[in-house]
Amino acid sequence: MVDLSMSNLSKSQLTALNSSRKPFLTLYRGGMMMYTTIAILAVDFHIFPRRFAKCESFGISLMDAGVGGFIMSSALISRQVRSRLQVKTQKNPTKSSMFKRVLSSVSPMLVLGTIRFVLTRSVDYQIHVSEYGLHWNFFFTLAFVALFAALINPQQNSCGIIGATILFGYQIALSFFGLSDYILHHPRTDLISANKEGIFSSVGYFSLFLISIELGSFLLRKRTISEWKYDFVRLICLNIVLFALSSFFDSCVQAVSRRMANSSFVVCCLALNLFVLNLCLGFNLIMAPKMAETILETPLLRAVNRNQLPFFLLANLSTGAINLLVQTLFVKPFPSFLILSGYMFVLSFVAISWQIWNVSLKFW
Repeated sequence: MVDLSMSNLSKSQLTALNSSRKPFLTLYRGGMMMYTTIAILAVDFHIFPRRFAKCESFGISLMDAGVGGFIMSSALISRQVRSRLQVKTQKNPTKSSMFKRVLSSVSPMLVLGTIRFVLTRSVDYQIHVSEYGLHWNFFFTLAFVALFAALINPQQNSCGIIGATILFGYQIALSFFGLSDYILHHPRTDLISANKEGIFSSVGYFSLFLISIELGSFLLRKRTISEWKYDFVRLICLNIVLFALSSFFDSCVQAVSRRMANSSFVVCCLALNLFVLNLCLGFNLIMAPKMAETILETPLLRAVNRNQLPFFLLANLSTGAINLLVQTLFVKPFPSFLILSGYMFVLSFVAISWQIWNVSLKFW
């Protein structure tokens, strides 16, 4: 009787792990997005610990890692990953279809980035120029990543290699060709120098996106239970290697810098996010299927996963509106908590409503 129940448990676990909607990925992606949306508003209040805020030039904090986590989370289930897991029956795309695909991938990001720029300038909303530049913002970075991912469209087994090669070349330019000094110290005299952080850091984020596509293709494969456990151990070993590489790069190559998105930053983001992914996968492997579905895959997490980028956009718009209405740095702790709670309640309510109405907006 015991063997039979264990066998049924393994079969149920295997069904969940091999499904298109894996509980451990739902927990990782949904949780990362919820923490990100809390942080982007909470950082404007005095109650938010300053050590969690973004670093100016060097170092990595909770919010710095969150930027890399957003890129990595998007790549794990991107259309590049999904297309590589499908059997290819179509012929090579024509130039016309390729152009349409690239346009459809990039246009939403460019529109969102432009809207954000216009709104922040029209209301004189304070921005940190050293973060992305005078005109650039994170949506333009996402557009850059989407554009080159669609144009390059690397083969299934080459994303990681191409990403690592791009990162290596970018770090060479930073360390030996004066690019670091240009990004950190050159005056803003033209359009490129005015947005130097956003433009050049996009190269690092693009390499992170490509490497994460490779990881996503690996995680979404179908396996037996024993293969899942074996690959879980392999992922833990890879995580240890990434942490060791991160420490080496930070000490011997260049200090971690989100502002430049250098190799130390990219490897550190990979290590930190893979650590969280391994925790989620570990819980998924030891939990009974029903328990995993209840704890790891709540309706809110599923809703946020389904419309991750629109949810992030709504959070940005809400953050801007609250900052215009309230002098956040002067709000006392308890009212700050109430504002943050109301903000998250509204965002969660909208996400659940999208889920109920079967709304699905995909920009990747």
